Order: sequence, then C-alpha cells, then structure tokens
Amino acid sequence: MPTYCRDCDLVHPSTRTKEPYRWRCLARPTPPLGGFVDPDWRPDPPYERCERVNDGDCQHFTPMRRPNEWNMPTMQSQPDKSLEEGQPTCKILTHASQTS
Repeated sequence: MPTYCRDCDLVHPSTRTKEPYRWRCLARPTPPLGGFVDPDWRPDPPYERCERVNDGDCQHFTPMRRPNEWNMPTMQSQPDKSLEEGQPTCKILTHASQTS
C-alpha cells in the first residue's frame, strides 16, 4: 500500500500550506550543506524535502493525528476577577514613574 505525504503527520506545519514540492519531512533533518559561501548553511526549515524522502513506501510514515473530540478540553468563559475588584491588570510605566 503506497504512503502519501499528504496523509503523514511528519510534514512540517509551516510547509504544509505551500505547494507539495516544498513540503519538508520532520523525520529527516538536513545536515549543513557546506559550500564556500557559508559552510554551516541549512535550508529553512532544516529538513529534507518530502519528495526526496518518500519513495512510495516511506519508512517514516506516521498517520496524521486526528483530534479526539471526547478528550479535548472545553473552553469556558470565566469573568476576570481583577476587573470586578478594580485591580489593574497591568502596570503602565510612564516617564515620571521610571525616574522615581
């Protein structure tokens, strides 16, 4: 059964939104590429391109994680107690308060 990078959890998140030929694989870090301009240069993000890693039967393939709706915490809006008590939520520094 072939493995497709589009179904793999190891595609770098910042590259997944780009064209597939730009996707990078988190399982394969890139060593410094060397050269005479900068011997320590690496691409950003510093991972191999997915197209070079996956040959259709990728040993690094990890199925994408799906959020489990039953175990996800729910966000409930809580009133901010500091606003009710009249307490400032942050201290604003002015020039006069910095010199004293």
